[in-house]
Amino acid sequence: MAGLSFDDLIPAQGGQQAALSFDDLIPSVSDAPAAGVAGDASAAVGRGLVNGVPIIGPYALSGLEHAAAGVRSLQSGEPYADELKRVQGYSQQTADANPGATTAGEIGGGIVGTAPLIAAAPAVFGAGSGGLALRSAASMGTGAIMGGADSAVRSGGDPIEARNGAIAGGALGVVAPAAGSAIGAGIRKFYDLVGGLRAPESGFGSAATRMLGEDVAHSGGVDAVRSRLDELGSPAMLLDASPSLQGQAQGLAVRPETRQAVTAPIMARTAGTSDRLAQDVNGALGPAQSAPTATVDLRGQRMAPNQAIGAAVDGATDPVSAQNVVYSIDGRLPLARGSEEAVLRRARSMLARDDADDRIAPRTTMGDDLGGTMAGLVGGPKGYALSQAARAGKAVINAMGRESDVARNRQLADAVTLGQGDRLNMLLDAINARGLMQQRAAQLGQLGARGTQAAMLSQSDRAGPYLPAPNLLLR
Repeated sequence: MAGLSFDDLIPAQGGQQAALSFDDLIPSVSDAPAAGVAGDASAAVGRGLVNGVPIIGPYALSGLEHAAAGVRSLQSGEPYADELKRVQGYSQQTADANPGATTAGEIGGGIVGTAPLIAAAPAVFGAGSGGLALRSAASMGTGAIMGGADSAVRSGGDPIEARNGAIAGGALGVVAPAAGSAIGAGIRKFYDLVGGLRAPESGFGSAATRMLGEDVAHSGGVDAVRSRLDELGSPAMLLDASPSLQGQAQGLAVRPETRQAVTAPIMARTAGTSDRLAQDVNGALGPAQSAPTATVDLRGQRMAPNQAIGAAVDGATDPVSAQNVVYSIDGRLPLARGSEEAVLRRARSMLARDDADDRIAPRTTMGDDLGGTMAGLVGGPKGYALSQAARAGKAVINAMGRESDVARNRQLADAVTLGQGDRLNMLLDAINARGLMQQRAAQLGQLGARGTQAAMLSQSDRAGPYLPAPNLLLR
């Protein structure tokens, strides 16, 4: 069979066969504006990023369109007006052909345009440190101003559209701080959870590690604790590194389940004090009094005021509480610095130590409340049975909590008496990693919160038609 080419299928014109190729049958789309072809999704996203910036976005998009038309006019020799018409038509066709990409780009442009403003002036946008009501009020005012101005620009100065945009912006501004806080908290908790699963092993439970991390943070951080232990030398324990850790050890030393675990290592270390140190002390201060004698004397001196205080307490009609002192210390702590802060934290730790076992495990009075309510509502034997069941449930919850607290406190006692070595290094490494993770979580949470606020404050023109307030306004 004779070989045929594509040209053989094209009819001859004027006695001559037209020399055409397959490409001649396909319109060129390299110049999309001239061909009247819409851009793809990536072009729509880019257009949306520019146009979505509040207030200045439409001006920026128009500027880019005019600049592109000018370049095209110089290259093609076509009139500027014709090229501008082609570019603007291409821009609008691209947006119409890719609505989803356009919307995503415009929302992204709103965030990119608003987030830096929130970072520069957080209080103005309701992202400061005040209460939620105050932040919502500030955000409402800023949102109304931005919404009104943005709608005015996009509508060509229509006062009705500007008014509706201001109402929509104010409405979104009211809820933006709460939404941002919720999103930010969710991001922090999620990152904290994921980071906790990947964190290095501390050798202790999560509850004990968390409490030790707080004490180390109050001590100046892991580096400060390690530096202090290096200064003290090999006999030093973790509890020697700072007043906060000493307060933790003191609180554990008075608890029945951890008293021996804390005091035994300290007594063993004391018993190993070198004879040379004792001789130096004797040479400087005179013969040392025997430990039993000194202990008896000190106990006698301490018991005198203690007995008087105990008698007064025993005769008191109401329970004695240190809560007022704790409140006073809490009021001074934010202003305290240096040694004053350390002393106040130590005092607070000692006064509040009775409540240490309530810092992690759940405690509830719901059983008593529910039981009394059921007994009053139902009455009779059934009410009594329900009340007893509720109280029994409360007892189970509290028993589980106490068991968890005992296990945690034993781990804390083991940790604060650690000497320098691999176990202490592993614990401090884990605490340091946990601190870095919390910092990153806080940064991501803040970024998520401000991003959420930026997204809401920048979309008043888009959200306005869906909100009831602008639709109720008569034109």
